[in-house]
Amino acid sequence: MKVLRRHGARIAITLLPLRLALLHAAGVCRLPLLVRLDQFTYAARLRATMPGTLDRRIVIVDIDEPRLEQLGQWP
Repeated sequence: MKVLRRHGARIAITLLPLRLALLHAAGVCRLPLLVRLDQFTYAARLRATMPGTLDRRIVIVDIDEPRLEQLGQWP
């Protein structure tokens, strides 16, 4: 009890960011700062794990309206 009285404020201040992070992760409260931090860390994880080369199996096909009318609706 003596330690809690002596260091109670320091412990509460230390646990505050943990409480905020847990509430944010649970979806109870959405703080804009934590949302931005979450987006930043997600982007950093993607950049860190992305392969360094292009994947030749991926092709982007753009079909305009006149060609779609000519070929018919797909699928």
